[in-house]
Amino acid sequence: MTTTALQLVIKRLAKSSGVNRLHPHLLRHTYATLFLINGGDVFLLQQNLGAHFPGDGAPLRSSGQPDGGGPKPELFAAGSAGG
Repeated sequence: MTTTALQLVIKRLAKSSGVNRLHPHLLRHTYATLFLINGGDVFLLQQNLGAHFPGDGAPLRSSGQPDGGGPKPELFAAGSAGG
């Protein structure tokens, strides 16, 4: 699938779903949030999102709540024990 074709699919999805600000990065964030909420491993998530080695990109944070509410987020930095 080409980049243009994917952009058209997302544009049609946005129109049909009524989500005006739908974009690929929002889908990426939604996937990551749901993955962690459902008990997914943060390091597996990094692999799934294309972070091939520790320190690739910003540390991942999760409060366990899709809106960021609830307990203070834990930082999962490269080399940390995860808590």
